[in-house]
Amino acid sequence: MTAAHPSAPLGSKLLVHSEETGRSVVVTVNDRGPYKAGRIIDLSHAAASRLGMLNQGVAHVTVRTALPDEVLEVAQAPADSGK
Repeated sequence: MTAAHPSAPLGSKLLVHSEETGRSVVVTVNDRGPYKAGRIIDLSHAAASRLGMLNQGVAHVTVRTALPDEVLEVAQAPADSGK
């Protein structure tokens, strides 16, 4: 799941929380934007879907840097169990 943000470093992880649905998602910044005044982030279709905000166009969210324990890569292997 990805997002466009005007100043966050490309490749950084952000925690986006929907104030309306109460859901949160971690996205990777892969582009600049949004370029429309008053908007703070553009979310991918997948991220908007997870937050329950498809077809809304604009929604109220909070954005912060994701903490390491909040980030789980899809291809991330489980920690070595010593075997």
